[in-house]
Amino acid sequence: MKKLLTVLFAGFLTLSCMTGNVHAEESILDYSEEISMFQDFYEHPGKYIFQDSEGNDVSAFVFQQKENFQRDAYHTTDFLMETVKSVQEETPAATTRAASKSKTWNNLKVYFQKNRYCIYSVTGTYNVSGGKITNGKAVPKIVDRKNLSYNISYIGNVISKNGKTITFSVRHIALVSSKVTVTTKHTITI
Repeated sequence: MKKLLTVLFAGFLTLSCMTGNVHAEESILDYSEEISMFQDFYEHPGKYIFQDSEGNDVSAFVFQQKENFQRDAYHTTDFLMETVKSVQEETPAATTRAASKSKTWNNLKVYFQKNRYCIYSVTGTYNVSGGKITNGKAVPKIVDRKNLSYNISYIGNVISKNGKTITFSVRHIALVSSKVTVTTKHTITI
């Protein structure tokens, strides 16, 4: 009986260790794309705008993690992706047309989990009177759902800095394991 219990206990420990290793391997996330993005940001700080789930700019917070990132890119990226929910790449693709008074932001990412995101674009239009922005609206568009149940909608805008800036707010909702809501903000300054 003692031998049987010893064999069963040894089998249980072996099974527990094997299950633990499988679980540990499954919990390692693929951050290759995000690591490349952060590396690019640290080399060219003005290239990206990072926002949290409420649309607040957290680019300065991301930049403060540069030394940690250089020491341990994977774990720093894991830490940053707890906060970063939106990535806007400032490239020529984000065009501003003075004649039509509009700006389009293309290939934007909104994160619903640390390495799961959807891609969207936003076109913001505005009117100017007396050298000041008087009103505007934005039209968001889903580019790639990445196999997620994802919806996007325009919330509204805020005009600030004596009519020189308009910020459009967009709401993103996805069903991942539960409902996740992220707000992003997109700004035009004249």
